[in-house]
Amino acid sequence: LEPEPPFHHFQLGRAAAAAGDWQGAADHFERELRLHPRQDEVHVWAAHAWRELGDLKRARRHAAAAVEFSSTPLRRRQYAAKLDQLRAAPRPL
Repeated sequence: LEPEPPFHHFQLGRAAAAAGDWQGAADHFERELRLHPRQDEVHVWAAHAWRELGDLKRARRHAAAAVEFSSTPLRRRQYAAKLDQLRAAPRPL
């Protein structure tokens, strides 16, 4: 038996994001990825959270992982476009 339901932290992260709590969202997505490191959708949400927090390095890393672990060609193209947007964003000093 699992102590928590599947994708528990992913759902908590999405709820935190909806409430505007981007740090809480990022924390939950990171916890979920420790349990399921190859989940492309979780990586996309983590990239979004880190972008909202201003950490473009982490956002780019998660977007690249989403591309790598994507399950379909369509998702791969969508995630690659998001990664391109993050790469084009200004880098912090």
